[in-house]
Amino acid sequence: MPLECSRQMAGSAPVWLNAPGDPIELTSPNFPNDFNASNLACEWVVRPRFGTKVKVTFVQAEMGTDCLSNSLEVFDAGSTGDILAFPGLKAQCGVNQFPPSYDPVVSDGPVTVRFTSRGLDGSAKFKVVVEATQPVCDQPAAASTCPSGPCCEGEGCCIIALGTSEEIVSSPNYPADSGRNLSCSWTLAAPEGYNVALNFLDMDMRQDAAESCLNDFVNVADPQNSAHGGLSPQGTSFCGELVPNFPAPSLFTSSGNSMVVKYQTDVSNINRGRGFSAVASAINPLCTPISYSHKYDDNVCEASCSPHVFPTSPPEPHCYPVDLTTFVIEANTS
Repeated sequence: MPLECSRQMAGSAPVWLNAPGDPIELTSPNFPNDFNASNLACEWVVRPRFGTKVKVTFVQAEMGTDCLSNSLEVFDAGSTGDILAFPGLKAQCGVNQFPPSYDPVVSDGPVTVRFTSRGLDGSAKFKVVVEATQPVCDQPAAASTCPSGPCCEGEGCCIIALGTSEEIVSSPNYPADSGRNLSCSWTLAAPEGYNVALNFLDMDMRQDAAESCLNDFVNVADPQNSAHGGLSPQGTSFCGELVPNFPAPSLFTSSGNSMVVKYQTDVSNINRGRGFSAVASAINPLCTPISYSHKYDDNVCEASCSPHVFPTSPPEPHCYPVDLTTFVIEANTS
């Protein structure tokens, strides 16, 4: 899929990489021909997902010899140990630091590709191909660091490290009454490159008259802000006798690799019901399936989706042209 530099680009453009074998081409306008535009400033921030890295192939970068006209920069601002660590590589003033196309560069990401053109002839040309590497699908075994249970004091006092198996998260004494004046918290942590999935199976909690869940509630929060996530760092509180998001599937996923679940009851000495029960798991669309239960009225449906691509054999490499110079040497035998 080509993404072409243009004047319509507003600020920095995010580029999320898909599965390995699905490259994205970043090019100058009208590539490989000249373009009719000046004062261009294009920037892409390329981000990997699901345990992959960013593979960068430099197909062409011709910026000319005028040091004030055109430049192409590629760098990884968060890296310290690879060739793209800031300030990275650059083509400008007739100097091209980029390796040939048969020698791609791999970086953790995000990788920034920045093109600036102040010239009037539109002769600068570039083509940079970015794609995801194979994901790292190894998962550690689940390990709980919750020695005093979830109703403990201090941030992060109960951490559930998610691995290959599902973990049950439920209110104390479930399905019996949990009791009053409780403040409990679980931090669900998935391996790097994975997300956390939380599937509510049951809920039977006290509900106030305004349905605002001010007294007893379970709160689900995503510590990482996201444009696409359904949760926030402040979280969303739920109570009552229906699972969250009823009658649709009661399934929440984190934007990053952690999620925080809090359970609170007030001091009232009343019958509170069963509380809640949920299943937590680590998911990765390139490595693991996702499974969940969906209660629809009196019916319980089971759903499952398999990984999109991996684990599989690595994708076939893409071929790009390489500039070669041929020398013919003639020997004089006389």
